[in-house]
Amino acid sequence: GTDGHQFPPFVNKKDQEVLWLFNTVPCRSIFMKYSKKAKIEGISTLEYSVPLDGANINKKINVCTCKELSDLVASNDTCVKMMDDDTLDISDCDITSCYDGLQDITVCQGAPTFMSY
Repeated sequence: GTDGHQFPPFVNKKDQEVLWLFNTVPCRSIFMKYSKKAKIEGISTLEYSVPLDGANINKKINVCTCKELSDLVASNDTCVKMMDDDTLDISDCDITSCYDGLQDITVCQGAPTFMSY
């Protein structure tokens, strides 16, 4: 990913439907998908946004944002199964402290901190 402050000119929505950027607040890379064409002060732009399921805890890229789930995955607990390349089936797991859209970034920030989408 990048730091998100700039992308090269002429980003093409067909070739770059997904953009990755590194965000320093959660200390991790996140992705955005093309959503629509837009105009900002008369300048044509492409709008990208985090998908609705982009912060779900069952997405493999988000496992690190919840210690309880991360521990289950690290220990190869049998309750964790693969749905597809990007998504975990955690319906058989007894998870009580992980919530879609809420990410624990305490380790990154050095103090108890949660980020929500």
